[in-house]
Parts: sequence; structure tokens; C-alpha cells
Amino acid sequence: MVEENDGKKTFKSLHVIVIVSVLLPVFTLCISYIVGFKLEKISSSFVPFVSDTGDTRPNSSIFTFGLSLSGVLTLVIITIRYYQVEYILLETKTQSSWINQFSLVSGLTLVFGEFIVAAFQISNIKAVHFIGAGMHFGGAAMFCATQCYFTYKSSKKKCQITFVVRALSTAIMTASSIVFGVFMIPSLNKYNRKGRNVGQTFEWLLVSSQLIFMLTFLNEFRELEIEFRLSKINNLQDADEESKRLVNIASFTFSKTYQRID
Repeated sequence: MVEENDGKKTFKSLHVIVIVSVLLPVFTLCISYIVGFKLEKISSSFVPFVSDTGDTRPNSSIFTFGLSLSGVLTLVIITIRYYQVEYILLETKTQSSWINQFSLVSGLTLVFGEFIVAAFQISNIKAVHFIGAGMHFGGAAMFCATQCYFTYKSSKKKCQITFVVRALSTAIMTASSIVFGVFMIPSLNKYNRKGRNVGQTFEWLLVSSQLIFMLTFLNEFRELEIEFRLSKINNLQDADEESKRLVNIASFTFSKTYQRID
């Protein structure tokens, strides 16, 4: 929802972005799997890896399109969250900005990795696909860990449900990443396809915990508004200090449970 008033644009209902960013990969992977299974491109004798659902045509097109859109929405969420935390740090005069910057870099890494995974199928360019997967899962783990830190520091109640869910999701994500990585070793590959489906199971658990983590932003984004102020400056030298602060074009309204980071 967008409201315009005197050169200002206010964006509301930002929680819709969170909902769509989670539902989009779910539907993408389900549709890709169903199409591949119906066309006998995906075997029913073992649980497929996530990448298997988009490895062959035509389901690869669905896979690439859906994950690319999901990556764009995830990028929007990460950017908004970065400026939200920066605003809180500025208001409370807290020196934790480097952690927020690290979180932003981690978020950009996971998004870029998702783009690589979507664009380069595993059967075509395996090395590039694996690099993208490593960037995505590694970046996701670091981003979620830093967000857990900010959630813990900014919550009035340290055992708040949001923090608990985020912490558990991050722990499951990290453990699943380790197990998944170990069972991708060639000598242990026999326990994956046509075996006990160990690697596939932990990869799906990894993806699921990541999506659950993203859902935890739902309440915060529901109570969040972004206001953009548009102004024209004819002579920068004659402008007052307030007008010169062009970077300060957005203001936020937050939930009262997120007021300071000590």
C-alpha cells in the first residue's frame, strides 16, 4: 500500500513482501517437482535434492523464474531490515553498526548465491552451481545469526517467542548445513541418491528452517512504515543543513518491543 502526501510517499503493509517471499519458493519447488515427476524427469525411487527439481527442462525454467523473483523480494527485505536496525542504532547512539553492515553483506551474499543456483543448473555447470549453493547457505546462516543477535539485544523480553524461533531456526540451519556438506563428500554419496536420502533430507530441512526464519519478520514488517521524502534543491550551497541531508530520505515506524539495542 502506498500513500502520497505533499511530495511524500508512505509504504505500508510491508508484511505482504515477507509472505510472498516465502510462498514463492514453496510454490516454485512444488510445481517444479510435480512437472518433473509427471514428465518422468525426476525419479520416484529416492528423495530429490532441491536442485534436482529444476535440473531439466521444462521445470528448470519454472525453477529459475521463481527463485529469481524470490531473490529480489529477499533483497528488499534484507535492505529494509538493514535500515531499520541502522535507525535504531542511530536513535540509541549504540556502536554496533559494523555487525549490521556484516549482516547486510551476508544477506547480499545469500541473495547472489540464490541467483547463481537458479541460473546455473547442476547438470550443466556443477562447479558454479555448488559455489552458488555455498554462498547462499553460508550467507543465510551468517545473516540469520546476526539477526538473532539484534533480536536478543533489542527485545524487552529476552525469551520472546520471536527470538526463540529465530534462534532455533538458525541452529537447525547451521547443523543441517554441516551434515549436508559432509554427506556431499564422494565417499559418503552412497547414502544419498538411491540410498538412505541423508543429504537430501538435511538439505530440505535447511531450506525449510530458512523459510521459517524469514517468516519471523512478519509481525515487525506489519507494524513498519517507510516514508520517502522527495525534494528539489536548486543551489546546494544555499541549502540549509536539513536539506543537505539527502541520504536521510526514509523514516520508520517500529513496534514498541524494538526500541533500543544495548
